Amino acid sequence: MNSGRLILTHDNFDDSTAFGVELSTSLKPKKWWSLNGSFDLYSQTLMGIAERLNAPIETAVIKDIITETNSVDNVAWNFRLYNSFKVSKKVNLTAFGFYRGRNSNLQFNVKPMYFVNVGSRFSFDEGKGSISLNYNDIFNTMKFRFDGTSPYVQEGEFNWESNTIYLGLTYRFGSTKYSAKSRKNRSDDEKSGGGFL
Repeated sequence: MNSGRLILTHDNFDDSTAFGVELSTSLKPKKWWSLNGSFDLYSQTLMGIAERLNAPIETAVIKDIITETNSVDNVAWNFRLYNSFKVSKKVNLTAFGFYRGRNSNLQFNVKPMYFVNVGSRFSFDEGKGSISLNYNDIFNTMKFRFDGTSPYVQEGEFNWESNTIYLGLTYRFGSTKYSAKSRKNRSDDEKSGGGFL
């Protein structure tokens, strides 16, 4: 615009149609290694309403507003893979990977994104306690990147600040033997009709 100002508004979608498929699997290649994977693919048709001015903003009137209907046919897919490695009875390692393919919407084209998380857990005191160490987005690639041409040529990037390290300590107080005994007594009471009335 001549004034250097830009007014951009978004309305609700006029229409949206989507369908897709998801596949998942769970495997254990080795006794110490298990993995879960999933893949989803979906197709979308998006329709929306956009408005633009056909005159400078300083002199524009209602009749200068032009309404346009936009539509986008989009095919998107995602892939996830979770790995668990049992190093010993006390030590477990994990690795998770995610990939999202390029997709489009009414505003812009979203570029592909991927990230990898790794973690470890050490159990102690007969499983009552555990220490966890997780490193998320180890390659610092979890970013929302896009480009587009409406209402002007644009390119952008947002970062979720997902590149983090987490250290946690968990401990369960109380006797697990007492809990197991309580569950057994409850089960016996239920079998005998509750034992109260």
